[in-house]
Amino acid sequence: MGFELRSDLVTITVDDDGVAAAFVDRASGRDNLDADQRRPIARLCVDGAWEPVISADRDGDTVTLGFGDGLGNVKLSITEHARYIELAVEEVCCEEVDELVFFDLATTCSPSPDTTFAACALALNLQTNVEELPGFQRELWAYCCSEFGLIGARVCLIGSAPDGLREAMQDAVSAAERIPNAPLGGPWALDSPGNRESYIFGNPGESTVETWVEMCYAFGINQIDLCGCLRYGDYEPNAALFPNGRAGVKAVIDRLHAAGIKAGLHTMSFSIAKTCPWVTPVPDARLAKEQTFTLADALDVTADIVPVEEPTGNMPDHVGYHVRRSVTLQIDDELIEYSGITTGGSPALTGCKRGACGTTPSPHAKGTPVHHLKECWGCFVPEGTSTLYDDVAGGIADTLNECGFDMVYLDGLDGSHVVGGESSRWHYGSRFAYAVTERLSHPVIMEMAAFHHHLWFLRSRMVLSKVLETEPCLIFLLFSSVLSRQTCFPVFLTT
Repeated sequence: MGFELRSDLVTITVDDDGVAAAFVDRASGRDNLDADQRRPIARLCVDGAWEPVISADRDGDTVTLGFGDGLGNVKLSITEHARYIELAVEEVCCEEVDELVFFDLATTCSPSPDTTFAACALALNLQTNVEELPGFQRELWAYCCSEFGLIGARVCLIGSAPDGLREAMQDAVSAAERIPNAPLGGPWALDSPGNRESYIFGNPGESTVETWVEMCYAFGINQIDLCGCLRYGDYEPNAALFPNGRAGVKAVIDRLHAAGIKAGLHTMSFSIAKTCPWVTPVPDARLAKEQTFTLADALDVTADIVPVEEPTGNMPDHVGYHVRRSVTLQIDDELIEYSGITTGGSPALTGCKRGACGTTPSPHAKGTPVHHLKECWGCFVPEGTSTLYDDVAGGIADTLNECGFDMVYLDGLDGSHVVGGESSRWHYGSRFAYAVTERLSHPVIMEMAAFHHHLWFLRSRMVLSKVLETEPCLIFLLFSSVLSRQTCFPVFLTT
């Protein structure tokens, strides 16, 4: 029989075979479906094989999608609001489903405010992924997977006049239970004057803050991003800058505020510096491990070769900005840094520095697990599903709250693939940013070194650094203008 989805602004029609049939602007009656890309609105994946929906029917507020090859049905719950439509995965009959695209529709809408009709899909929780950034989209697409849970995945579908899109997005985000409501970000970002102010990176301390205030006055700058002033991970203040610890940080920020200058905290997101108590003198069990070997022979406290039973061919022989891995092993409570790799008949890690990062060299019995720690940006990483992940996020939020910061930059979030793999980057990066936001006592301007769908809900602005001169810079300006209009954000160049 097929079905329709309706808000006051748009009607979406799906045929009884599950293929998208129409995306109609109710004000003009114009169909904005891309007829050349009509396709099934859903498909699921079992054992690496994708199967499209073959039937679709609606009964009240439930849509039933049928799949062939004995895969059964998927049921979606429907909630139709004035400005948007919600779809949620309610039931998946086949237990073997690994991945599910539960909505997929191509429109003729332009991903620009110049379009005659606007289309947008918003992921309403961290179970759901939408590939396009919120704003003016061309394709409406929603995905979930068994790793993060199929049941409960939820998406918002919007069709509206271009000048009404941001208001519709505000309605949807305000009502969403699992998406942070950031007054200075997402669909409200354009409304905050502070998001358009210029800022500089700096390290004002208790003894130097007056110099920084004078410099800001001289250059007309009214925001400072405190970079390198607090240790990544636990955000312990740098004693050379803040001999009075957190009280000193707060005193500096109070002075900046008195001068009309906002203060930002530059973080490295989930990264944990190797001098943190979570690392030394005893490494926390919740530090993320890339892989685990088995110690092939007993190790005494002076041995500089770690023999293992498993192949070592995939171990890195160096690390750096583009090699986001580590040369650090954890055996019991000792960290060991290796400098060489033996891949032959007796695999081993060689040239080892024992008791790395202030841990204690110790003997280890044959058969003991040898963990290879994850690393990014020169820091260790918490396990993405552990309480340590939330502890690091909570530490950032506590610092922002206690010291009165006005802004936070989640640098390093572009390393989220290290946490759970490239395919899960969207989830773990967003999970961390959301964990910070949920613990805040006051709104803050928020930026991050990554930009995918879920981060839009928090992001206050986008900054492009001026690294090119004369005409090439016009390319940056054009790009920033287009991106700003597409995603409803203030975008500007820093010099």
